[in-house]
Amino acid sequence: GLFRLRGDRFEMYGEGKISIEFITSIMQDFENNMWIGTQGRGLHRLKKGKFAIYTTENGLSGNNLRTVFADRKGAVWVGTVGSGVNKFYNGRFSTLTTADGLSSNFIWSMLEDSRGNFWIGTGGAGLNKISAGTVTEYTTKNGLSNNFILSLLEDSKRNIWIGTNGGGLSKYSNNRFEHYSTKNGLSNDFVVSLFEAPNGA
Repeated sequence: GLFRLRGDRFEMYGEGKISIEFITSIMQDFENNMWIGTQGRGLHRLKKGKFAIYTTENGLSGNNLRTVFADRKGAVWVGTVGSGVNKFYNGRFSTLTTADGLSSNFIWSMLEDSRGNFWIGTGGAGLNKISAGTVTEYTTKNGLSNNFILSLLEDSKRNIWIGTNGGGLSKYSNNRFEHYSTKNGLSNDFVVSLFEAPNGA
């Protein structure tokens, strides 16, 4: 379920109001709404203390969600497990799938970079970049260390960092990939999250 830390104690949040058994992602948008992705129960929005639930009945392509983020225009992007990407904007959902050029409908991570490109990490079919409506695919054939993308980050120098499922960490810069793994000092080659510290580390 969903828990909130109040003072030094945790409390279950929304108990009796929502049914969330398996939360896969939590994101706060620019209007301070909380968006909660779940496995099997769709997308939940917490706005001013009230919950709204969005499922396939409301236009989602699938109820099994993996990742959620808000872009600079205020649209909410939802990555699903097996049903592609959903974009929620002006109260409506639109969908992007393999039929539109994605390399997979299994979405594990997403990122909007400072140039306005969208990066979509898939579960086993590499990395997709959407730029001006065109989808470009990157896999191990293009230099990725692994095709299962768990996490994405753009750093302050505009490098794109890619955390993989067993292939360590890749950095995309100047149209080429560099790799870091346990051979370079990583403690593990499964990189599930990425964060840049204030000092640029």
